[in-house]
Amino acid sequence: MPAPASPRKIEIRIGAGQYSLVTGDDEAYARRVATQADQLVRRILQSNTSLNQPSALVLGLVNSVDESLRLEMQVEVLEGRLAEAESRIAEARTEMLRFKERADAAVAEMNRLRAQVERMERVTARSDRAAGAEPARRTQATFLDAMPMYDAEPERDPEA
Repeated sequence: MPAPASPRKIEIRIGAGQYSLVTGDDEAYARRVATQADQLVRRILQSNTSLNQPSALVLGLVNSVDESLRLEMQVEVLEGRLAEAESRIAEARTEMLRFKERADAAVAEMNRLRAQVERMERVTARSDRAAGAEPARRTQATFLDAMPMYDAEPERDPEA
């Protein structure tokens, strides 16, 4: 709906009647409302030839109020659905953060274990050299060679 203007009086026609309407709305908007009301009354009169003008106006009013109430109920239902969806989204975000924390902890643990294995391999290699033993030749890749490297700090989602 357009922004309200200063109140003024306009002449409108609805059905067979001429009316003066005082409105703070934009004149074009007020005329649009009046045109739709006129069309509603004319349809009622055409489909119910036994009705007089006042009865058609009342029936048009009842039909309009009915439609307005039905739309209000639909809005309430949709607002409820929106609230439920927003709640589910919030729960999903919370769960996603818990999974992310667990994934970060798992990456940190893998990196800690990788560092521990590397230290143990260095200690074993020094012990072998100190003992004069020739290091065993590797014929297969070690666990660490097969493991991908993970950053201790994973990239953050810019949208989060």
